[in-house]
Amino acid sequence: MKLYYSNGACSLSPHIVLRESGLPFTLVRANTKTHALDDGTDYYTINPKGCVPLLELDNGQRLSEGPAIVQYIADQATGKNLAPANGTWERYRAQEWLNFITSELHKGYSPLFRPTTPDEYKTIARDNLMKKYEFVDASLAGKQYLMGDSFSVPDAYLFTVTNWAKHVGLDLSKFANVGAFMERMAARPAVQAALEAEGLVKKLGAEFQLTATKPKKEKSRDIKRVEEELSDLLMAQVDIVVKKRVKRAGRLEDMGEIVIQFGSLDELNGLIDRLSNQTAR
Repeated sequence: MKLYYSNGACSLSPHIVLRESGLPFTLVRANTKTHALDDGTDYYTINPKGCVPLLELDNGQRLSEGPAIVQYIADQATGKNLAPANGTWERYRAQEWLNFITSELHKGYSPLFRPTTPDEYKTIARDNLMKKYEFVDASLAGKQYLMGDSFSVPDAYLFTVTNWAKHVGLDLSKFANVGAFMERMAARPAVQAALEAEGLVKKLGAEFQLTATKPKKEKSRDIKRVEEELSDLLMAQVDIVVKKRVKRAGRLEDMGEIVIQFGSLDELNGLIDRLSNQTAR
């Protein structure tokens, strides 16, 4: 099987499920901004929708739409219990979650990634998402995963879209159950492997330090303020790292670098567009 994906996009969900399944597959990256593969192939010739994910079977058949793909993978991975059996009440519950995540969460993030979305509407979009996460948080109370104490395909989808929150200024810190779920998911080997393969986390190494490291100095209020303003302006997580302090004209000044975090190439392209728009004004 082949999975056409874009780094950090919704295709991360079936990517995680494929790694959970243990089934053999290959990854093919598709840039959803240029609609081209890494070898230059026009992605529209493969998927007329132009979006990811797309699963291509060994017989040449292709399946799009994440909720359909993850269920297909689950049904092929017999014995892995990635989804309840077809025809059972629990299977319809799983489909219920997949549809909720698609329509209420996934689509809710869309306007926050568009540079052309008015700021007033972005505020409305964030408020709407917070209301949806109140429901998710309550549903996770007393459970390890959405369907109970075992991982299933809706969990991969929820993890994928919720991972976008930090990139669009959505603060979910008050939702303790959601936070615990995200930590639990991030600890799964299949999730770590998928994130690493898409370049979303640094490769885990065996290196460690025996000497104690110096605690980081608390950032000044001015630096925190600038970080917040830049994060709001760029709709991305911004971190100011002070490297050293120098004396200029009789006063000490901080010198360092600005780190802008992004979750995928598409997000980086969107960031570049926003910077270009700000420069053009």
